[in-house]
Amino acid sequence: MASMLPVPLISRMLVLVVEPPTVQSWADWMTQTYGDDWDKKTYAFLKRFEDEGYLIQVPRKPETLEAYPVPRTWTATSLLMHRGVSTDDTLVGLLGYEVGTKLQAFLKVNVDVEELIRTPEIFAGLDLDGKYMVSVMLGTWVSKHIEDPKKAYPLLDMMSLESREFLVLTCMSMQKKNLVQFLRQLFTYKPGYKDVLSEIAIKLKEEIAGA
Repeated sequence: MASMLPVPLISRMLVLVVEPPTVQSWADWMTQTYGDDWDKKTYAFLKRFEDEGYLIQVPRKPETLEAYPVPRTWTATSLLMHRGVSTDDTLVGLLGYEVGTKLQAFLKVNVDVEELIRTPEIFAGLDLDGKYMVSVMLGTWVSKHIEDPKKAYPLLDMMSLESREFLVLTCMSMQKKNLVQFLRQLFTYKPGYKDVLSEIAIKLKEEIAGA
């Protein structure tokens, strides 16, 4: 939170406007910093409710006794959840009551990635929360099976029929080294995915080509 400054003082300063991070830039930083050692269900939640602005909600008052969500508290939440700490008190204590309780409800979404890989048709019947959860969890599954992710291709096909967004979310939840290898395999399986994932493919064009 910034405070107003006298006009003569401003003229003696260099004023830089810093844009707040986006959900994706925060998730990219988390992956670059912690690899897969953070709970990406927080990423799924933030993407699912991106329009609600849950990444940053700074209180209007300069003093408060209630926690509030900012990238710093989301980082702490993700790291603690990865270690198995996700009690209601912890989530509310880090993110505040509103966002903490909504995250609690989201985490109760029950999806089985292995079952969805065996029976991709189930994906169409999931609610929106479940589809976002699966998208991120599938990115973790693919990373663990990066040498041979073929079993996931039918599920990826089903997801892409629903929305390009789910497939992008799966890709953007992966570390770059795994993502590059996965895209090489995916584009070999179905070249049409280059168009579906055009923005990602352009950014990683040389790496995917093996240059």
